[in-house]
Order: sequence, then structure tokens, then C-alpha cells
Amino acid sequence: MKKINTVVVHDKPSDFLETSLRITSKNNLVYLIGGEAVRHLDKYENIIYVDINKYFQQEKFIRYKDKFEHFGDKDEWSYYFWFMRLFLIYEFMKDYNFSRIFSCDSDNILLDDINKYPFKAENAIVIPQVWEDYWFTSSVHAGLITQEFCENYEMLYEDIFINKSKFNLIEDKINHHKSNPGGVCDMTLYHYIVKFGLVDMQNLMDPVEIDGKKFVFINNFADGEGAKSREQYKTSRNKLKIYISKKDKSNKIYDKISKEYLNLFNLHFQGKSKRLINTRLEKRLIF
Repeated sequence: MKKINTVVVHDKPSDFLETSLRITSKNNLVYLIGGEAVRHLDKYENIIYVDINKYFQQEKFIRYKDKFEHFGDKDEWSYYFWFMRLFLIYEFMKDYNFSRIFSCDSDNILLDDINKYPFKAENAIVIPQVWEDYWFTSSVHAGLITQEFCENYEMLYEDIFINKSKFNLIEDKINHHKSNPGGVCDMTLYHYIVKFGLVDMQNLMDPVEIDGKKFVFINNFADGEGAKSREQYKTSRNKLKIYISKKDKSNKIYDKISKEYLNLFNLHFQGKSKRLINTRLEKRLIF
């Protein structure tokens, strides 16, 4: 079986980016799709730079930008870019003839070689429960993605936003966010791909066994959310409590439901917690 390559899409310089890429690329070959300002990061052995502009200049992206509708509580560019990332990855996959890749957001770090992970389905993403009405947070911040997944994402996007044949899927959500935080972003589409069973799918939030040890992907460093509960993992000062052991070379969290320690395969730092991706963290973690 062909090795799985990791893909990071990041268009602008960020304080955390270089550290994040150094950690992830320690054990993974990373294709960095980005603007000229991040090209210099291909100085690292396992990072290959891909120019984002060769895709944004394609007719499809020009059309999507012209017809883009903004339904969210943050700036329009952010929402547009979030939607476009999957299209960028799809064009990249066709360019490089990759049938599947592992998507990794720039604020998500991989702590091991993704090729060690025992995938049980053709696609595997982070699928939290819908804890609140209209709070759809299925995500590819860490995700095994096939071209089939991308094709279904594109068809769904076209049906919702371009020809409007399925616009009804987001009407209630749009109204909900007029008076509540959040909006309609790419995670909304991932939610429906999962809900409708459009592709063969695995939830990365479910622990798996690797060489006799249990590993898990987490959704957010800033809370204790797991697959079964929003407070599944032990926290300290509003963030995950991580047990780092140099003796057995592990980064673990404690599952309060199963009452066992699980090895971390990733760490995802959303929002303000991105600032914690720094050299101090890099020196502490085992990877």
C-alpha cells in the first residue's frame, strides 16, 4: 500500500506555523500548500512547498469567489478560505495523482507517523457529537481524505451555494446564528457528508490500538471533549491535562469514563490556544 502523505494548507505567516510544521514533519512527509510568504519553510527536509496561487487562479476558484455568500460571525475571507481548503486539497490530489492524503490543519500537530495508524475505513475524520442545536463540528483538521470525499464535498457545495437545490439544508442554521455565535462553514458540509453516509467513514475520536497501546485523536486542546462526553478527558486550568513520560516515550491523557490513560496521536489548538504552539511545547512533547 502506498504511503500516506500529509497536507497542510496555510496562506499567510503565523507565529505558530514553523513550530507546528517542525513537529508534524518530524515523522511525516508534509506538502505545504501556501503563499509565497511561507515558501521558506521548505528548508526542512520533510516539507515540500506547493504554490497556492496556481489553484486560486483556476476558473473554478474565481467562480466560487464571485458567488460566495458569507453566513458567519467572523470576517468574510476566513469563511471563504475555510470552504476553499478542501477544493485546494482536491486539485492538489489530482495534480499529484494521490488517491488519498492526510489533511492536517496548521494548528494541529501530529505526534507520530500517520502511516502507523490502523485505518478501518477509506476516510477518517474527527466527528464530535452534536452537543447543541446547529453546532456542527465534524472536521478535517486531522483527516484521511480520498478523492471520493472531495467529490462529494464539491457536489454538496454546488447544490447548497451555487444551484441552491439543497439550500434548505442550511436555512435554519443561518437563522440560528443570527442571534447565536458561529456560522455556516466547511464543517457544516462535513457534518452532512457524515449524516448522509456519502462515503465510507471512521471517527478518529474513537481510540484504536497500535502495538498494544491505545491511541486517540482529540478535537480541541482547550477542553476535555471526547467521543462520548464533552468532559470525557481530565483537564487542568481549562485545557487538557497531558501526562508526558520520557521513560516510556509517551504523551497521554486520562479518560474519566473508561478510567484509563490514552496515548495522543495529535494535539489541536484552536483560537487563542494557538499561542501555545511554541518552542517550549516542542521541547516538552515526545514525538
